Amino acid sequence: MIRMNYAEYLTYFRQMIDGHIRWQDVDQVHQPIYDQTMRSFADGFRRSLDYDAQYRQTLWAAEIAPQINHETVGDVMMTNQDKLVKAMLSMIIDGENQHKGTWAQALTEGYFFQLVSALCPATVITE
Repeated sequence: MIRMNYAEYLTYFRQMIDGHIRWQDVDQVHQPIYDQTMRSFADGFRRSLDYDAQYRQTLWAAEIAPQINHETVGDVMMTNQDKLVKAMLSMIIDGENQHKGTWAQALTEGYFFQLVSALCPATVITE
């Protein structure tokens, strides 16, 4: 298990808001092409102490329906609980396996930026 350095990804996630993710067709399946930074974050997070394999139960226990949208991210942010932020990140990371484009949505709509910012609030972003 590794410890995540969330601050190292903040600038990247900020720059990806409203950004463009390329897509390609592979074996008749339309899927996004993620850069090395995104793949590195996802891989590191899955192997980290912060990954919550029980993210659905964690969110339901806080009376938050496990969905990937603005409302749910907002509900998680309002709790100000790292445990729920990590559960939401876990759900997004795992979501790409079930629905291609989940990370693309989280990148361009700012979900990753908001959630990671909550885990390192004292970090200053320089662009």
